[in-house]
Amino acid sequence: MDTAQKIGEAISRSSHGALKLKSFSGALTGDEGELASQLQRGQLDLAGLSGGALFGIVPEATVLELPFLFRNQDEAERVVRRVLAPMRAAAAKRGVWVIGVGHIGFRHFGTRVPIRTLADLRALRMRSQPSPAHRQFWDALGVRHQPIGAPAVIRAFEAGEIDAIDGALTWVFASAWHQQIKYYTLSGHIYQPALILAGAQGSARVPVAVRKAVDALAEGWIRENAQRVREVETMLQGSLTSLGVTVQPMPPALREELRRLTSPLIEDFRRRASPTQRQLLATIEAELARIRAGK
Repeated sequence: MDTAQKIGEAISRSSHGALKLKSFSGALTGDEGELASQLQRGQLDLAGLSGGALFGIVPEATVLELPFLFRNQDEAERVVRRVLAPMRAAAAKRGVWVIGVGHIGFRHFGTRVPIRTLADLRALRMRSQPSPAHRQFWDALGVRHQPIGAPAVIRAFEAGEIDAIDGALTWVFASAWHQQIKYYTLSGHIYQPALILAGAQGSARVPVAVRKAVDALAEGWIRENAQRVREVETMLQGSLTSLGVTVQPMPPALREELRRLTSPLIEDFRRRASPTQRQLLATIEAELARIRAGK
C-alpha cells in the first residue's frame, strides 16, 4: 500500500493533478483471480498481482515462479532487476503497463503437524494457489491439493477442507493464516514476486509522458520494497515463535527430493513456452550462472 501511494503521488504530480489514484486493500475488490479479470475488463486500472494470477495478463512473469529456481533472496532480487525491462517490453506489446515489482518473498509450508518426509507432506490436504504453475508443482509431488482463492482460505481451514498452506511469511501474516498453523517449515520452494501493472484500458488512460516519469522512479521503489520485506520477515519469524508456531528448517534430504521431483517442470516450461518466455528463462539462467561464479 505504501508503494501504491507513491505510484499515485507520482501519477498525480506528473499529470499536474489531472489523474488521481484511489487504492483498495484487504481484498475489498476480490481475490487475485477476480482482480486479474477486473483489470482485463477495465473495471480496475491498476493492480498488484503475483505470478499465480498473471498467467493470463503477463504470462512471461510465470517464469519467476518455477520451483527451486533461486537459492536465496540476493539471487532473486538481482534476477528480478535483470528481467524487468524485457518483461515490460513484452507486456507493452499487449498494451499492458508494468510499473514495477514488489517482492513478496519465498513460499514456505505452513502446517498443523511437523514435516520431515515426503510422506508427511503427502498425508496433508494442501491449499494451492489457483494457477496452472502451482497446480503442476503439487501434482509433481503427488500432494493432494485444492485451488482456493486467498480470501476463502481461513473458511476452508475451519471447514476441514484443508490442513496446510504454502505462502511467503509476509502474506501468511497479512492474511492471518498464521493463526491456523502450528509449524512453518522453511522450504523456500518457490520465490514469489508481484507485478504492479495497469491493464490495457488503464494504461491507455495514462499519457506516455506520465508513464515514463513513473517508470523512472520505479527502480528506487523496488529496492526499498525488497529491503523492507527482508526486515519484516526477520521480525515475523520471531513473532511466529512467540505465538507458539514452530519455525523449522526443511531437512536437506527432503529439499533435495522435492527439487528432484519438480525439476522436470522447468524443462516442461521451456518446451511449452513462447519464444519470449524461453528467452527470459535463458536470461535468468545466464544471470544465475554469473552470480554463482562470483561475477
